[in-house]
Amino acid sequence: MHSEEKLYETLSLGIYHRFKNDHNLKPKKMVYRKPNPNKEENPFAFEIFVASIMENVLGGRAKVTPHSGDDGVDIFHTLPNRDVYVVEVKCYKPENLIERSQIAILHSSMVRYNATGGYFVTTSDYSSAAKKLAAEQGIKLIDGYELAQYWLKAKESWLDTKPRNWSDSVMNGLDWAYGKFAEYVQKGRVR
Repeated sequence: MHSEEKLYETLSLGIYHRFKNDHNLKPKKMVYRKPNPNKEENPFAFEIFVASIMENVLGGRAKVTPHSGDDGVDIFHTLPNRDVYVVEVKCYKPENLIERSQIAILHSSMVRYNATGGYFVTTSDYSSAAKKLAAEQGIKLIDGYELAQYWLKAKESWLDTKPRNWSDSVMNGLDWAYGKFAEYVQKGRVR
């Protein structure tokens, strides 16, 4: 494996650990802890992170939906030409694959909102059945490895497969992502 591939795999795993929801873990003993704003994750943090990457890569505006009652859509992304895409985002362990049923739900949302298309973004990967359905329905799948590439600006668009110099991408991407995420956190708002 090349060092560049190792970099993106490591970053993908790091993204998962940064945004994972520890509340989904089943503790042996339930203990109430007072929320600590310095340690607790914002439930929208991963969605905001992906939305900011989408805006940077594709332009337009990516709006994160409310946490409840979102009808299976985490982000509405409107391109400058006014095409609207629905986006589902899942922060899963690398071994927890996205299944076909989750792609079907996203497709239903595409139809419901009369969207131009859909994106499914995860820190993990997709089952072969999920990949097949996504290809049939025109849904773009972004796994953790590819998300790390977009984050570091190694890929210029969702469809570009030719990475730039990865060391430049690391430095530029980290600076951009840190600034963008800090902006969201400081403002204390969801776009």
